[in-house]
Amino acid sequence: MAIVLLLAVNVAKDPSYLSISYSAYNGALGGNVIDILWAAAPVMMIALALGISVVLGLANGVLVFAVGLQPFISAHLIVLAVGLTFVILIGGIDLSVGAVIAFSSVSGVVLVNAGWNAWLVMVLMILIGAAFGLASGVLIQCSNVQPFIATLAMMFLARGLASMLSTKPERLPEESSFRSLAS
Repeated sequence: MAIVLLLAVNVAKDPSYLSISYSAYNGALGGNVIDILWAAAPVMMIALALGISVVLGLANGVLVFAVGLQPFISAHLIVLAVGLTFVILIGGIDLSVGAVIAFSSVSGVVLVNAGWNAWLVMVLMILIGAAFGLASGVLIQCSNVQPFIATLAMMFLARGLASMLSTKPERLPEESSFRSLAS
């Protein structure tokens, strides 16, 4: 749905966005549509392989492939992968995602263990991520810093802050209200 919306916005802005050109020099097709298809080809192949595996697994009554990947697939990783797919499709880069997640997670655990409300902590964790994204965006847009450098700087900042907060190991208690949000 988001890709369709993104394409609609680009077509509205530039009606020739979906045009395809042919080069007589090397016989190659070119244009935005071809570039998008080339960039999305690996994702489409993985989605096709997973789709076939799921359909065959359901047809046989056993979903072996998906169960075998259970330890490696988590909802938060899927959400991140989808979000970063759009960043990569439009030619961007964001190196700071993992470090920002680490910092917001560590700060969330510290705040919950300090007695803060779980819902408030969750909102603060989202705001921490948004603040790092805003800082990267301001560096890129207003200061004309290359996205690679800006997100690399945010990555080091977030890793350093997470390292400073996690000088001693902290875990959420089993009876924590934050754990009840996940179940």
